[in-house]
Amino acid sequence: MGNNFRLGMVDTINERMKQMREEVRREVMGEAKSSAAIVRVNNAISKMVKAERDVAAWMEQNMRLVRGKSVQERGHSDYGARVLGVRAGHEVNLNSGKPLGAGQTRLAGGTK
Repeated sequence: MGNNFRLGMVDTINERMKQMREEVRREVMGEAKSSAAIVRVNNAISKMVKAERDVAAWMEQNMRLVRGKSVQERGHSDYGARVLGVRAGHEVNLNSGKPLGAGQTRLAGGTK
């Protein structure tokens, strides 16, 4: 189950972060009244993009994901594990303010 679960979770978290960034950008840009406000919005968006990169780097270092041949090429997959990973990705609190790695033990199957 391992890799399919992780890929489902990572893909879901990535998509959620993209949607959050776009929602914030649309909302704030609609409210921006001056060029200074727009600069602040752009700075905030840059910080969100950096956070996404940090998450991607952490996942690459800690989750050992491998994107190899497609499911069709391999002829098998654990679709149930992928679905569970997608569900887990939807349950991750992206607004917790905890540093990256705080949930590492739990993701690895530990108890934290």
